[in-house]
Amino acid sequence: MNNANQARMFHEDFWSAFDEDVRALGGRKAVAIMLRPDLAHRPHEAHVWLNNCLNPERRERLHDDHIRFVIRKARDANSCAAMNYWCDDCGFERPRAISPKEEVDKILEHAADLARESRAVATQLERLHQSGALKGFPKVATG
Repeated sequence: MNNANQARMFHEDFWSAFDEDVRALGGRKAVAIMLRPDLAHRPHEAHVWLNNCLNPERRERLHDDHIRFVIRKARDANSCAAMNYWCDDCGFERPRAISPKEEVDKILEHAADLARESRAVATQLERLHQSGALKGFPKVATG
């Protein structure tokens, strides 16, 4: 990677860090079309829109959904300049990106925990029902 394309360690402001993430995704024109698929057939117009949003002298601004979208996509492209800027600026440690496999494993583990908890609750309800403590309550189906 040459110096012109090398990721910077620190940025002056959020928007310079954000622009680094935009470059990692193919540049402003490519990102503009991602953010404004309604302008895919008019890429120049999309590009002008994004340039205006990133220009502090202009009234147009990116919505927070657009900013999060770029940060997520940049993570997939191994760029995390904007996220690192926020962490540095707010006094947090820089995060480590979670791989898709780690994310799936975490969700599956959480689902298994919920299933175990649901079975335990169903067992307790069945015990209470059999003891007569739930007299007058309808029997709860336990699967």
